[in-house]
Amino acid sequence: TELGAELGAEAVVALPRASRALPVAADVERALLVADETGIAALSGMLAALDPAIRVTAIVIGDEDGYESALDAGLAARGSIEWLYRIDGPGQLEEAVRSVPLGERDWLWAVGEASELAAVRRNLPGALPAERAEFTGYWRRGRVNFDPDEQI
Repeated sequence: TELGAELGAEAVVALPRASRALPVAADVERALLVADETGIAALSGMLAALDPAIRVTAIVIGDEDGYESALDAGLAARGSIEWLYRIDGPGQLEEAVRSVPLGERDWLWAVGEASELAAVRRNLPGALPAERAEFTGYWRRGRVNFDPDEQI
């Protein structure tokens, strides 16, 4: 083929560069995936790549009415998804994440606006160990040329 791949060759799904290895069902009962509208492509990749035996809950926040259509319906059916709108007020992403009872065998993955994620990170829910939570701030409100590797 044009890319040099042979029929039946193994394909690898590349997740955001900050992502660690994906959890497996033997280690994780539920994955809580958090994203804003800029992270919907990464959320799609995560939904497609996660072990199907892992229960998925997702919380997604956006500015525009109808942003939900950016997520493929088949992937959206992979888990329970709560859609939030910033117009409804500040702090709701943090509140929504905090309302999910997470335990030691759960895993949290979050991508989006850095200051919203920082608030979530400061108040990790339940008994979730910090090492089972992964955050990537793609952008920061009011900042140009935000470095995603910057500490949030």
